Amino acid sequence: MTFSILLCLLMILPLTSASSVKATSTETAAEAKECVRCHQKMVRKAEGAAYVHRPFIEHKCPLCHLAEQDRSRPGTSPAGNRENRPHRSPDVRWLFRDLRPLKEHWFLLPADRVDDTLFLRILSQRHDKRTLSLRLPPLAKTASWDRAADRPEISDIRCMGFRRSVLLSAVISWKTNQPTRGQVSYGVKSIEEEQTPLNPTLSTDHEAVLSPILPDRTYQFVIRVEDVYGNTTLSPLQTFSTRAISQYLAPVPPPDSDIRPQLHFAVRRVRDQYLIQVRADRPIPLAAGVHRHLRQQPERRKTSAGTRENIRHLPLNSLEETTLLVCKKCHAAYWQGATHPVGIRPKKGMHIPASYPVLEDGRITCISCHAPHGSNFEARMRRSSKQDLCIGCHREYK
Repeated sequence: MTFSILLCLLMILPLTSASSVKATSTETAAEAKECVRCHQKMVRKAEGAAYVHRPFIEHKCPLCHLAEQDRSRPGTSPAGNRENRPHRSPDVRWLFRDLRPLKEHWFLLPADRVDDTLFLRILSQRHDKRTLSLRLPPLAKTASWDRAADRPEISDIRCMGFRRSVLLSAVISWKTNQPTRGQVSYGVKSIEEEQTPLNPTLSTDHEAVLSPILPDRTYQFVIRVEDVYGNTTLSPLQTFSTRAISQYLAPVPPPDSDIRPQLHFAVRRVRDQYLIQVRADRPIPLAAGVHRHLRQQPERRKTSAGTRENIRHLPLNSLEETTLLVCKKCHAAYWQGATHPVGIRPKKGMHIPASYPVLEDGRITCISCHAPHGSNFEARMRRSSKQDLCIGCHREYK
């Protein structure tokens, strides 16, 4: 009798699993069908191109555009979850990302951009789908950050080495005694020749990429840092040389482990903002976000009767996720320094053509060079040849 019951269970379990997969697949197909119905004009235009993105041909719109969801708990809100409890949320808008593996991360968040919950996501290969919720105290009851009168100090300045992809780059690192933003001014004859953008991410362990630089030169540079109260500090004049580069920096793989890191939090008040410190027991890349509905507005579409109705999308990925981070999931091999760097801002004085889309903060993404859905040029490039594509921005190479 026991053997018969066990045999029945073994026969039933695979069927249950297959049924669940089929339901999820059907649900995703329905979402994609709705995408195509609302965006028919764009779909027809892209499908007529000579080179079309395979997921687009197969109408797998959710693969790139739809934010991750926990379909087993539709309509649930993470706000009611127990503090620091892992969960997968369908309604998080990610505001900050630091892809460098660090033991300490800092986030400065205006109180009017968050309700009572901050979400954190570990961006490693094994933990990139685990999200934690941190319950924030009322701002008025939060202790102030008591470093308003202290100017930040810069130490341990280093040229870490050089990277070679399409362009030659130098990697500069330094440390500060409190969380700051930083930028580097540099050049051969003067530090006023080039300047990296002010990094919006707070940190005490900094890194900046100087690109492009030329071989057989001696560069001088100065680091400028700014703390959360606006106090600034300049480093002494520094130099590095590209005259004898023995080797190039290899890509550093993200840390990976089956053991979830232990996190500790501290929250302070800086005027009308939260200053959040996250400490981990080992280096991790980390993202921070808030409830998506805080900024989400209903969209309008035209009905068959000619009227317009309000619609609300399922939670969508941010522009950064769709045009930069999602691409890495299928095209990881292109992230090893063999192609043009992405996630960076153009150098000072460079003009990016309007036909090369960038993020709101000016950062270059994958779709700056490649059309996301379809193009008449190989590799879905935005221009007919690699040379034409490059000189669109790098006009000095004409």
